[in-house]
Amino acid sequence: MRLARFRQRMWSRRSSPMISRISKISAILIAATFVFGVVLAADFRDEGDRRIFADGLFSREMYKLAAIEYARLLDEFPAGQERDMLFFRLGEALRLSGDRASAAKAYLKVSQMKDAPFRHKALFKRAAIFLEIDQPEAAIELFASLLAETLSADIREMSLYYYGDALSKTEHITDACKTFETIIKDYPKGEMAAFSKLSLGRLYAMPGETANPTRSRELLADLVASPPTPRLGAEALFMLARADFTASDFKAAAESFRQLELKYPNDIRVPESQLQAGWAYLNSGFYDNALKSCAAALDGGAQPPEAERVEYLYIRACAYFQLLRYDESVKWYTETAKASPSSPFAAKSWYQVALSSYRNGKFGEAMTALTKVIADKELRQDALWLMAEAAAGNGDADTSVQYYKMLVSEYPESPYAPDALYRLGHQLQLRKSWADASVFFLQLAERFPDSALASKALFASASSLSSAGQGAQALRDWEGFLKRFPNDSGVPEALFQKALEEVRVDRKTEALATLDSLVSRFPQTPRLPDAQFWRGQLLREKGSLKDAEKAFLTVLQSKPTDDVLRETRFSLAMVLQQDGRENEAATIFQDLINDPIRSKFTPQQFAWLSEHQYYGNDFVNAEKTALILVEQTTDPSWKQVAWTLAGRARRARKMTAEAETAFRNAVQIDMKSRYFAESTLRLAEVLLERGENAEAEKYFSLAVQRCAAPELQDMRIYAYTGLGHAALAAGRKDDAVRYLMTVCLLYKNDTIIPGILVETINLLDGMGRGGDAATLRAELTQTYPKSKEAVEASKPLEGVN
Repeated sequence: MRLARFRQRMWSRRSSPMISRISKISAILIAATFVFGVVLAADFRDEGDRRIFADGLFSREMYKLAAIEYARLLDEFPAGQERDMLFFRLGEALRLSGDRASAAKAYLKVSQMKDAPFRHKALFKRAAIFLEIDQPEAAIELFASLLAETLSADIREMSLYYYGDALSKTEHITDACKTFETIIKDYPKGEMAAFSKLSLGRLYAMPGETANPTRSRELLADLVASPPTPRLGAEALFMLARADFTASDFKAAAESFRQLELKYPNDIRVPESQLQAGWAYLNSGFYDNALKSCAAALDGGAQPPEAERVEYLYIRACAYFQLLRYDESVKWYTETAKASPSSPFAAKSWYQVALSSYRNGKFGEAMTALTKVIADKELRQDALWLMAEAAAGNGDADTSVQYYKMLVSEYPESPYAPDALYRLGHQLQLRKSWADASVFFLQLAERFPDSALASKALFASASSLSSAGQGAQALRDWEGFLKRFPNDSGVPEALFQKALEEVRVDRKTEALATLDSLVSRFPQTPRLPDAQFWRGQLLREKGSLKDAEKAFLTVLQSKPTDDVLRETRFSLAMVLQQDGRENEAATIFQDLINDPIRSKFTPQQFAWLSEHQYYGNDFVNAEKTALILVEQTTDPSWKQVAWTLAGRARRARKMTAEAETAFRNAVQIDMKSRYFAESTLRLAEVLLERGENAEAEKYFSLAVQRCAAPELQDMRIYAYTGLGHAALAAGRKDDAVRYLMTVCLLYKNDTIIPGILVETINLLDGMGRGGDAATLRAELTQTYPKSKEAVEASKPLEGVN
């Protein structure tokens, strides 16, 4: 229809009065003269010369004058030869001079000459003109008609190409592709094969039914490999690069752009593609190439349009950022943002300024830059995250917490949310807000169960609650962690921490079961020494001393830390002591007496060790242990015990003066106890040995009073005996006899009393009181039948058994 209307417009003048009075040739000639403004006069040259003249003008590209000459020849020599050729040349001259409409008329005249040699060429040219004047549908109809005829190879090849080109400009893309494929198949070495590959490369890269990216790349790559001209090679590379860029295959696009720049540096497509090439280089990791593209555009003479300049600045900044050159990236991001504050790149640039500063450790500068974009809807989520991170890096915990909370509140499903919740919990841990930290850790574990941080969050919640002293809740989370994440790497530690929490809340049976599970399931865990230590403690409390000992020995064999080692040895000593293996226990306690672990010794343990050492005749260590107890305890009653034990050891070592000091320190502590009584007695004995009779008698008298309790009667014997000896030393024999006879009459002791009786009998005999002596002698024989052996064995008193 469009072709018909075009023809109607073209030939509408035939019915006008002027056209009816002249020939068709004259119409063309008149059109030419009017177009070119030429006034024609009579020409007296012959036909042949005029033809040569017209051809000469044409060959010299003087197309306007040539058109006039061809038109006059056709008009003035209507019977001339090769009129189809002259009409064709007239059409060519008119076309090349810009008068396509008149040219089309000339070509039409040729096409109407049956069997004319130039008929097919004229048909081709006329169809091509319609394509040139952007009437592809008319061109399609004319080329289709032409291709239905038998054509020479060159005309058919050209017609097929133009026909395909016309089809591609309409909705007939499928037919266009088939046509170009026909050219490649039928004329693989023809002039239009390369152009057809180029056209197909473009068409197949387009979305739609004919989309065939693989074929597109194949054809363009073939053209790139063997381009018939540099221009076609450059165009093929350009198209290949753009197709890959559109498909987001930036690496392939970057390589094509790079080849375009290397092989065809002066081609028009190089500057045209520079911006897209910069993006391709940036997105494919060729950051140095991206910088070079930006430098070529920005650092030369002519500057690109403002919008493109901003893009180049942004690409340059991004390239520096990716090269970890953060100072340069800050500079160029800042220039990008300032160059066009309203551009889409401004906010992104300020964000990147912040990120670059953050990466550079300049957290304060990062926070300042973020204030410019924190309200931007598209960037707010990222900006909140980075602001929180920068604040944390800047040591501003409150600001960090604030922005983490804003992020998880405003963007609860954000990809940042799990990290934000975890870091929010961590910040609260740092300020020891344990319960609050647990709240956010639990939110993460519950809302994002598939997150890689879920297990860590539940673990952290349990730890926080343990630190907060919320044992029941902590156990809930430890149990939840072990149930939800049975294969997590944190399971051994979780089992250990769960056991400790069970110990703290006095669920010791469960704690022991948890530790048993830990050591059986994870025998290689670094926590093994700690676990076995606590197993030993629980087993000792349970009374399973053999199992406790085995657990402690396992700890000692596993190369524990120094702290665990000393704790374990201390606990092992306690087990051995409980098991009645006092010598083994004392050996360990003695090794630990100079260790910091001695701060854990109870006063009872110090006292026990000192007494054990004393009765083992290790008087040096007995004194040392007692003095450590003196230093370490603040309890007066235990100081009294310690001084008494120190005095014992010193007296055994014949350190009389030092022993006296120790006993005096003990008796100055007025607290009623066995040690108070003993230290009083021993002080009196020391004083008596030194000849301080009066003071000795005073303290023996006090000892009698302080040993009045039934359980202290063994020492009271010595107190009365001491009073007797003190009186005797003072020359008061009657008093001495009275005190000694009191002992003999009040107490019965096969070991002590016979000796005292013998001493009293001898004293009475010496005083001339033979009757009293005889009475006691009878008492001795009757009450202590083995008195002779007792007398022989009796020795001066030296200590309390």
